[in-house]
Amino acid sequence: MTEEKKDSENNVGLRVKIVGIGGASSRAIARMSSFGKCAGAEFFAVDTAAPELGVLTGGTLKKVLIGESVAGGIGTGTSAALGARAARASDDLLREMLAGTDLLILVASLGRGTGSGASGVVAEIARELGIPTVCFATAPFDWEGRDSTEQASVAVDELRGKCNAFILIENNLIAQDTSAEAKFAEGFRLSDKWLETGVSACCSMLLNANSALRVDFAAFRSIFPVAGTRTLFALGQGNGESAQEDALMALFRCPLLKTRTSAETSETLAVHILLGSEPGAALINEIVQRIKDRFGGDRRTLPSFSVDPALGARISLCVFGAADIDRAGRVVPRPASHKNIPAGKNTPSEKNLFGEEETSNAENDSANAESLLIDADRGVFQSLRRRLFDGQDLDTPTYFRQQQNLNKILEKKKKELGTH
Repeated sequence: MTEEKKDSENNVGLRVKIVGIGGASSRAIARMSSFGKCAGAEFFAVDTAAPELGVLTGGTLKKVLIGESVAGGIGTGTSAALGARAARASDDLLREMLAGTDLLILVASLGRGTGSGASGVVAEIARELGIPTVCFATAPFDWEGRDSTEQASVAVDELRGKCNAFILIENNLIAQDTSAEAKFAEGFRLSDKWLETGVSACCSMLLNANSALRVDFAAFRSIFPVAGTRTLFALGQGNGESAQEDALMALFRCPLLKTRTSAETSETLAVHILLGSEPGAALINEIVQRIKDRFGGDRRTLPSFSVDPALGARISLCVFGAADIDRAGRVVPRPASHKNIPAGKNTPSEKNLFGEEETSNAENDSANAESLLIDADRGVFQSLRRRLFDGQDLDTPTYFRQQQNLNKILEKKKKELGTH
């Protein structure tokens, strides 16, 4: 982007788009738009259900109905495969929505059809367009059923590889912070609160007019230089005479640090401090140093703060970071497996990522295969699809992971057995 279009130092003209995928996420960003959070950002609600979109109101919210030819405007139910097909059917519409975007904040409620299926497609389009993406995703409660949780898990693995930063908000973990006497709906409200606080904190770093020290957008991008890193994200708040200490303790114990996708230490850090009055240099230095002592950030640390007199004696802290940057950056394109099949011919029916029978088109399969992330250290196995479990590549042989030399091991065994 040229200097004429955007002054990088002040983030003037920065276009941040907050896109909610599916019913629950669309409702969440509609509330953010109504409450005036993230001033300067653009809000989009994307769904396959026209009735759900029709009742949404708020601020400058724009509504995008996708997949009418696939879902008929009534939603995808619980089918993530149908959600993905709906998004692909509206490829042109989604590209038009993302045109001119500098930063995409993707909000995805995983477990049901549209959120689980369409989010990955939107993230892939953003990646093709060169748009850095920060994704906030919510995972369902266990009591919502095995199919829902497994579908969400597949979507998590897909989204992580396509986004520069991926923050998972697990409802089960968040619910542990509620009291035993809490109402049923309070768990959902608390999850939404974490989601809204996280999104607004991200915007505050870059867009808040009251920010005395912003994070420059180009520098923010350097915090998450490649897709697929493990993301550190935490929030903390304090009030009164011990506001600073309480906010730091809450930050260090943030439930979002306990999700299966999060990092607890980080190579890079972006720190944002929100408080009610102009801080002294010593306070900023102390907060940032203690955050670095806890989380790392030796590769790069970017501090920022903003002042909102309405906060009074409250202090709010937000930290972003990325881990495993070099590992995530070691990727090579997966060779297309269908290049020898004429375009337009269908391959045999097979089960897709969501366990449903689906006939694939060779041309689409070829394009998708080219975009898969394959670790360069997979050697001759790099042409095979990864099978990840808890961050481990189960397809990579032990001798590759442990860097063992099989010839040396064989010679050693021969000498031990006296068969040399």
